[in-house]
Amino acid sequence: MFPMSDRAISLWLGLVLCTAACGGTTFEGPALDGGGASAGQDGGAGTGGSAAGGSGGSGASGGAAGGGGSGASGGGGASGSSGTGGSGGGTCPASPPATGAACDPEGLRCTYPADCWSQNFVCQAGTWWQEPAPGPPQPTCEAFAGNPPADGESCKCLGWLDCTYDLCDTARGRVHAICAGSTWEVDEAPCPELACGVDAGGVAVTCAPGEICVRTFAGPGIHETCAPNPCAPSGLDCWCAASACGGSPYVCSSAADGYVTCDCPVCA
Repeated sequence: MFPMSDRAISLWLGLVLCTAACGGTTFEGPALDGGGASAGQDGGAGTGGSAAGGSGGSGASGGAAGGGGSGASGGGGASGSSGTGGSGGGTCPASPPATGAACDPEGLRCTYPADCWSQNFVCQAGTWWQEPAPGPPQPTCEAFAGNPPADGESCKCLGWLDCTYDLCDTARGRVHAICAGSTWEVDEAPCPELACGVDAGGVAVTCAPGEICVRTFAGPGIHETCAPNPCAPSGLDCWCAASACGGSPYVCSSAADGYVTCDCPVCA
């Protein structure tokens, strides 16, 4: 073997060191001394570096990000939203609840049929409250003026009514009808004769069936005359009988039992 020059030795050592540092295969050159074998072992360390790269598989810790699966607990929030929906729904009791009894959910409204109109209950502040029932429009006596009720006819759900109808030009005469429960209680009687002053000859005047006696006061005097009943068949009152007074300055001051009184507030 030929001895190597110092320059050749330097080049050979540089090549070995470069190979080891770059992780390449170990370059086997001529053995000079123990240093060559040591450099080869350093190359082996490069192989170990590759194993360290394997530890990069710690990406498995990224698998821990799978802990994001804890988002499933977020799914629990969905059940919360379903509770909110319940506040707009809920189940009504089978029968009307007692006022003040406990209820759930807030705002639940329940309707129950009744004899004449519905009953409504609403859940407020955890207890049941009954809402006022408006009921159907309350009829008036005027609603039956064209056909007054007969005794025993149903008046269920009409409330309290006390009505008088003047049918003096018919066989029914004067009709008094009361609804105080579920049926009409009706009395019929002939219209009484109305004495209404005297005529020019001093003879007493009696108004015919269907007429009223109009008494007009003007100053110290009084004038009486028969006139058609402007309120028939409804009961007599000033609201409809005022026209019998003839207008201003006369006003109706009373109207009952077939007589209408007309006063003149400005007459001397």
